[in-house]
Amino acid sequence: MRAAPLLLLLLLLACSKHPRERPGESAAPRASGEPAPPTSPARSWPPDPALAPAPSHPSARAAYAAGVKAYQLEAYDDAVRHFTVAYQLDPRPALLHSIARAHDTRGDLPRARDFYRRHLAEDPDSPRRAEVEARLRELDDLLR
Repeated sequence: MRAAPLLLLLLLLACSKHPRERPGESAAPRASGEPAPPTSPARSWPPDPALAPAPSHPSARAAYAAGVKAYQLEAYDDAVRHFTVAYQLDPRPALLHSIARAHDTRGDLPRARDFYRRHLAEDPDSPRRAEVEARLRELDDLLR
């Protein structure tokens, strides 16, 4: 019983000694003094529960919150799984965008492209339309 708190403390200490660099936060400056761009446009997108439409179904809301947490912890496979569950419970197009971003960030570009396309197909008037179309053009170029 006493081993669990000790193990947790050791894990926390190990993580604090080697903080992971967050994409775009401490990028090395360029010769011009500007920070380098993030490695992927998707990495600059932190899902924010206050900005995304919250699913009306309580279980979907919980799955979405778990997806946001997983994304913030850079556990992108888990984020995809949680966002997918949220979408299955309450199929809102904004959730497809969250799924696409998580796939994009984890490097599964073909799946990201599919979900970006589904997002636009289900929400042609999306406020993110221009951003998504720009990313789709980039993905099309990368996947040729």
